[in-house]
Parts: sequence; structure tokens; C-alpha cells
Amino acid sequence: GRGANPDRGALPFSGTGSDVFGPKITYLDIPNLFCTTGASLSADITDVPSSGSINTSSGTRPRLYFKKSTETNTFAAANNSSGNGRKWVEASNTNSPFIFNLDYILLNSAVTTGNIIQYFVIAQDNVGTPNVSVQGATLTGGCPASVNIAGTAAVTGATNTKQYSVNTNPPSYSIEHSPATSC
Repeated sequence: GRGANPDRGALPFSGTGSDVFGPKITYLDIPNLFCTTGASLSADITDVPSSGSINTSSGTRPRLYFKKSTETNTFAAANNSSGNGRKWVEASNTNSPFIFNLDYILLNSAVTTGNIIQYFVIAQDNVGTPNVSVQGATLTGGCPASVNIAGTAAVTGATNTKQYSVNTNPPSYSIEHSPATSC
């Protein structure tokens, strides 16, 4: 502003700054797994600038979208096993780090060894027109207006998603100890 607290730069202004940045999303990739139960992911999600906040209301809370690599690359399917396409889970909590528990029951068919699960995380902030960020994918067809990608007609799919494999049982190991007895 002008006066006692001037802005840096050649053109000082008086007013309120705008939040034009989406949330920052960071997480460790899900490793290849040796079981067919749903994985969990913990993601740090913060708004930029730090004075902003993440939308944690039910229906617009951060989401993790996922699908089997053999299912269609669409968002229009119902979020249940009757539809073929990407499914989603909301974070199970309302503050960072956000926890996502993949629910394989939502998928079109059962997860078995040899399947590849593709996934990404999306979040929005709390400004009037939300800023939306995606981590772990490139959306095709446009930018989503919210975490509810099915509600954004322009978004047609996702490429470059993160993925992990569901592998067969882990190798067995034996540990030998010498001497045979110990105190």
C-alpha cells in the first residue's frame, strides 16, 4: 500500500492481494504391494499463500482418484462398482497430512495379483472461485473447477498418473542363527 507500508516495485497500490495459487500437494508414491487390500496414502496439502486454507467440507475435501490400468480413462462413471472408470475417495480427516484409504470395492472388478493401480491426488482452496491443484497426473481436456472432476465437462481423462503394481506374495526368507541356542 501507500503511506507507511509501501509495496515493493515501481507501482505501489492499495488493496487486498489475490490468492491465485492452488494448494501445494506432496506425498511419497505408493510402492508396489504384495497384497490385494487397499493401500493408504498420506499427503501434505497446504494452501499457498500460507494464510489461505484447504477446503475440507464433505464433497469438496481433498480426493484421491484411482483405477485399474485396464479400466476406462473417464470420470463420468458412478463412484461405485457398477461403472467402469476412475473412482475416488475423500481424505478421511480434515487437516494435513490428509489420509486416503483406497477402497477397491468401488472398482469395476476385484483387484488381483498382476493388476496395476493408477492414482493421483487433487485438492482445492477456499477462495470464491477455488484454485484447484493436481499432483501425480496431467488432466486432459481442461482444468477442473473443483475436486469433483466429473462435474467439469471439459476434463476428459488423465495421463502420466502415478501407479503401483499388486504383486504375488513376497519371497520367503529364513534367518539362521548360530549357535543354535543363546541366552
